[in-house]
Amino acid sequence: MRRVAKDPDDKVSVEFTDIGEHAGPGSVTLSSFVGPLVREHVLVLLEFADKIEQIQSLHSQMDSTANDNRREDAVSQVLRKDKPGRVRGIGRGVTATKLAFIQSRDSHVQKLEATQAELLCKVTQLQNKVCDLAGKQSQCNDVGSQYDVSDNSNRDKVVAEGLLQSTDPKEMVNNIPLGPNAAVLKITKVIKNDAYLWRPSAEMFLMGAAIDTTIAWPIHKIEFVVKATQAESARKSTTSASNSTGTNKNQAKRCILLDCKNSVERVALGRVSLSDPADVVHFVPLGHNASKVWVDVSKIGIFEVWRPNSEIKFLRDAVGTTIAWPNDKIIFM
Repeated sequence: MRRVAKDPDDKVSVEFTDIGEHAGPGSVTLSSFVGPLVREHVLVLLEFADKIEQIQSLHSQMDSTANDNRREDAVSQVLRKDKPGRVRGIGRGVTATKLAFIQSRDSHVQKLEATQAELLCKVTQLQNKVCDLAGKQSQCNDVGSQYDVSDNSNRDKVVAEGLLQSTDPKEMVNNIPLGPNAAVLKITKVIKNDAYLWRPSAEMFLMGAAIDTTIAWPIHKIEFVVKATQAESARKSTTSASNSTGTNKNQAKRCILLDCKNSVERVALGRVSLSDPADVVHFVPLGHNASKVWVDVSKIGIFEVWRPNSEIKFLRDAVGTTIAWPNDKIIFM
């Protein structure tokens, strides 16, 4: 179009049909040339200006979502019925039937996209749940280990302590199969006698009656309790002796790591070493109000670390390594 407008000798051949409509290869160039010319230099006649004002007024009074039928919109009500087989304002080759199909198809596609997004969200939630259960299952393979038993209605409230007996889904507890995502515990200590059992029976339905007996409990409601071994006891005694000689400055202190996302949940056990804000942890300066922690045990394997990187994203990846952790989320033992 620029070439035609600048050079009067450069002409484009345009063919017209018997009814006066332009056609052929030059038709597109003519439309591109005449359209901007009319918009810039041809004034709107008064009768059309009045029609436009009526359309705008009627459109503002109508609910835009009330009716999608183009034959009943503001333009059709003001300009009356269009020519048979034509749709005003759309162009050639479009009929009312085609337009209705396109609108119906677009609406159906939008519903399918919304359903797909909802299903993807549910799949992601299920994947996270499976990972959580799988991580918990992997932590519950040490038969004979000590576990804290949390209340079904309150995860932070420990109601008893027990020894892990089995996680086999076929294990029978009170003549009932254990099933998936559950564990068999022998209760060794009761903290809350009036706590209700997960699977009560006619003879036993409170935690106080379950002492020295085996019960079933959900895996996600038990937490591993780390007990000091003889080597650790010897190391502690050595540490105590070194403290008496004044060399405890470089000795790491055992600690509990809390959830760094505004929670009091215990997520790992470790040792805090002497830290300096200028120290570098995984190529990142430690900074203020933080400490270097050597992770010994991960209670929640899929819990995300405070400062994830390409190699360490979850606590299960940090076992046996040093990570940074905020000081206000560290409890010394």
